[in-house]
Amino acid sequence: MKLAETNSTIYYLEQGILVSRLKPVHVLNLQDAVQNLEVRETLPLRAPIPVLMDIRALQDTSFEALVASVNPKDADRYSAAALLVGQKDVHEIIKREASRFKTSAVPTRVFELESEAMAWLSTFLEE
Repeated sequence: MKLAETNSTIYYLEQGILVSRLKPVHVLNLQDAVQNLEVRETLPLRAPIPVLMDIRALQDTSFEALVASVNPKDADRYSAAALLVGQKDVHEIIKREASRFKTSAVPTRVFELESEAMAWLSTFLEE
């Protein structure tokens, strides 16, 4: 079920998991990151919820956009977070940076296959 759409991202609810999917061939900029943060705050969800962030369509991003995309308030909204990446250089950089969040209270993993990410996230659904 589609929940919201921004210039860069479409938000869905799939099997009790929030899916944040970047639009094809997108270059994420600071304005996009800020808009996404604002929209996520308005999503009609019962927290905490598992989230899948699909960045496979990402072509490039700025450092400012990456920093702005990380919001401590989001941590309270999620029971687990999966990052779905591809094989592009920008994905390798983001994957490496994501590994620094291992100290977060929110379990976080990086995946290349959506089915594996969804299966892992489903273990965090509240019964």
